[in-house]
Formats: sequence, C-alpha cells, structure tokens
Amino acid sequence: MKLTRRHFGAAAMALAAAVSMASLASAADIKIALVVKSRGNGFLEANNKGAEESAKELGGVQIIYTGPTATTAEGQIEIINSLIAQGVDAIAISANELIGKMCMTLAKNHLADGKGDFAILFATTTFANQNTWIAEMKKQLKYFLGLNLATTVYGDDLADKSYREAQGLLKSQPNVKVIVAPTTVGVLAASQAVKDAVKIGQV
Repeated sequence: MKLTRRHFGAAAMALAAAVSMASLASAADIKIALVVKSRGNGFLEANNKGAEESAKELGGVQIIYTGPTATTAEGQIEIINSLIAQGVDAIAISANELIGKMCMTLAKNHLADGKGDFAILFATTTFANQNTWIAEMKKQLKYFLGLNLATTVYGDDLADKSYREAQGLLKSQPNVKVIVAPTTVGVLAASQAVKDAVKIGQV
C-alpha cells in the first residue's frame, strides 16, 4: 500500500498512530479524530480527504473529522474533551494556540539579546489559518518586549511576488534582522532575497 501519497498534514500523524495501535486493538476498533482549526477551510478539508482515502486502504479505520466553528483554542479544547470522553483511539490536532508563540520565540532566539526588529512574510490575506497565526503573534508581542514588528507583507504564495515583497521590506526596513515566513514559498523567496542583498548572517 502506498499510503504516503495520501497523507496530508495532520492526517499523516493520525494514521501513523493508527498503524502503531493496530497491534494493540483490532482494526475494526480503531477510531481516529482529526481536530482542525475550524470547519470550512479548504486545506484542512484536503487533509480529511487524504485521511479518508488512507483509512479505506487500511480497512477498519474510522475517521472523525471535526473542529470548532470559530478559530479559538477554547473551541478546540471543548471538542477534544468530548472526543476523550468518547474513547477515540487517536486525536490529531491542528492547533490554534501555539504557533504564534513559537514564531515569536524563534524570532527572539535569532536576535542579539532577544531584541530587535522583525518582519512577517505570509502567503495571502485570504488564508484563514495564516491570519490566525498573525493575530496570535501580535497577541504575544506583549510577552516579548524586546521585539518590534516592523511590517507585514504578503506574497500571495507566488515565488516571484514573495521575492519582490522580501526585497522591498529589506530596503524599506533596514533594521529588520528576522523575516518570519511560515510558508514554504515565502521561506525560499525570503532566503533568496537575503542572499541577493548580501545580508546572509545579518538577516
């Protein structure tokens, strides 16, 4: 079975857990819950589709796809508690609450004395999950007093636009020492822009 082709994001974790549990319980008993940030997100719906396809190949695996109507940690916690009470075998969570703090921690760790300017290069304003991450990062600013968010730019998940946006922020914000880009397109574009600006080791 070529399961890896259909493992998307959280689905991969959940199904890996299911396979490891198969030796402890009969396949017919395995129930795996995917708790997403919120319902109606196209990327997360694709995770569910991949999980369902792989579950069908495994046989005897039931996927429970669920999430809150709003992107809140409290909504996820309520759902998780309910799933635990139901006795599901595995829960894979696309968490709302920790990404903002992790991004801020990583930015701080790359700055001298944990202080300085950073910028955000995200994909697009229409990505609900990334808007949530930005909001959570801004909430965390009060706990990272040495960090200053200089600007936020969007590359629309396009390599050329992301590169231009990264170039532009390096010129308009010369004090920026960290670019936070939680999108693979943005990471590559920002890296190339830093290299071309001869700022490797500085940004």
